[in-house]
Amino acid sequence: MTPMVQSTPSKVSSLPAEIIADIFLYLPHENSTFKLMETPWTFSRVCREWRAVCLGTPRLWCIIDLNLQALSERDHSCNNYAAYVSILSTVLERTADAPLHINLTLRCHQSRSLSHFRPIVQMVFDHCDRWASLTVSDGQRHFVAGQYHNLSRDVTHLDLSPLKSDSEKPISGSVAFGSLRSVTLQIAHDLVSSSDVQVQELVRALSSAPLLASIVFQQTDTTFQQRPGRFPVLRSTQIRHIHLLGCLLHESIPMLAGIELAHLETLRLGSCREGRRHCFHTGVDSLEMQTPKAIHMPELRDLALALEDEGYKPFCRLTIVPSLRRLELSHGSCNVDMSVIENMLERSQLRKPSIEHVSLHFFNLMDITCTKFLRRTMFVNTTTLQILGDFVTGHLFDCLASQDRTLLPNLEKLEVNISRVKSPAILPAITRAAGAGLRVLRVTLLQPESVWADELRALGSSHPELKVEVCLSDFKCSLGYMVEPAILSDLFNSANAAVWMNDRDVVNRNIEENAELLDMLFATLEKIIPKLYELEPDYWLTDELPWIMSMICEAGFIPRDDQFHFKERAARLGELWFQH
Repeated sequence: MTPMVQSTPSKVSSLPAEIIADIFLYLPHENSTFKLMETPWTFSRVCREWRAVCLGTPRLWCIIDLNLQALSERDHSCNNYAAYVSILSTVLERTADAPLHINLTLRCHQSRSLSHFRPIVQMVFDHCDRWASLTVSDGQRHFVAGQYHNLSRDVTHLDLSPLKSDSEKPISGSVAFGSLRSVTLQIAHDLVSSSDVQVQELVRALSSAPLLASIVFQQTDTTFQQRPGRFPVLRSTQIRHIHLLGCLLHESIPMLAGIELAHLETLRLGSCREGRRHCFHTGVDSLEMQTPKAIHMPELRDLALALEDEGYKPFCRLTIVPSLRRLELSHGSCNVDMSVIENMLERSQLRKPSIEHVSLHFFNLMDITCTKFLRRTMFVNTTTLQILGDFVTGHLFDCLASQDRTLLPNLEKLEVNISRVKSPAILPAITRAAGAGLRVLRVTLLQPESVWADELRALGSSHPELKVEVCLSDFKCSLGYMVEPAILSDLFNSANAAVWMNDRDVVNRNIEENAELLDMLFATLEKIIPKLYELEPDYWLTDELPWIMSMICEAGFIPRDDQFHFKERAARLGELWFQH
């Protein structure tokens, strides 16, 4: 143990102990339970006064990070097992009777390490009646030599067996979570059958905790449909906030079968893995047959929907949300029927001031449709608009900047992430929108575009009433700050929509409404394909472009093709690609 450092008195040492404790609590000390050279351990070695504050402030020790993966990677032979026991015992003793915030990563570097660390896990579970929040993660997968060919065999898989104090009893009968208020489960798809059963037992036990108000269930790597009929069903009458991430919309609804929806305030039904879109399945509309009654959520204020599978349609047809204040829509493309969402909002007869915050994330070729959507009366009182990625032109921002202010007339804050911008026209359009009465503008840019950062900051200087926040993203792609990957992504999604969608009326209506955007994407490709040899090889450019062009050429009908000649241009682009 490092000896305490004696120093001359300072102004800090004259502060009351309560203020010093508050300062310590504000400083980061996550993932440091077993790291003696990080806070809060280092505070106690500065001087006697600080040590007294540390030992007398139980909340300083209440975040317990038990990352078995990190510990087993640091010590493959488990020689420090006794030291880990001693450290954890000290931490638990210093927490006194304060509520605990537990972060567990129950996956080890090697399978044999699981048994070595089980007693340490049990020490934490002995205090489960004090848990205020719980985060369970399965960490990162590791594969031993000779098993790379079989990704389903992971010798370090998530082990939930420590959650049973008696191997013959289920979790729900042996563990009490009397103080638990918040739960986050980050579970991968590659669980063996026994662990999968344990996950469901854990979910049932946690969701019955008497004080539980918030639960986040995030499935990583894949979606639930690979194991149909084995969804963990939440059952609770007091849960207020639910986040179900990583599963398809129509598959997440059955998980809510036991929830008292009348008290729900937040429902966020998230997307699949980033980049995985258009997950279409048969029998989606059977959701309306399974749930014939309306889904009435009178207190719901925050709703997030991923639109990448058809499940949003029956959900919106059944849902009534009269108190909605925040709406987030993500992963929309030409197959999305925005009228279904509009009808849900109109049917809900939103109470004033209606929707105050709108977020649109990762929409493809839908700029004009989204602008039309935001002109609806339920958005008249919207004060915050957040745009993340994939908007093609400055059309929406130009409408915001118009003098009549018919689009979102009460908008005060605009947040835009343009790290994947496809057209430089967006940037001046955002500047024009900011000068049309906004109070806050927050823009995320790529690092190379510092010149735009300077101009945006200058805009804030010339408009004292406008607060400008500029964030520089560290996002990088192999082609640098260029439009090609994002444009091809849009073409890929629109080609899929034009060829494979069943609801052709919706697809055709959206393509017809946004045909000018598709024309702009083609024009950009026609400029860059002759310069292809100057670009670094990229997955989209080398493998996907010919296939996308052929799909567009073979499409039976594309709206406004007689005006913009999409098929003819796609064939010519395909030929140019092979030439260059």
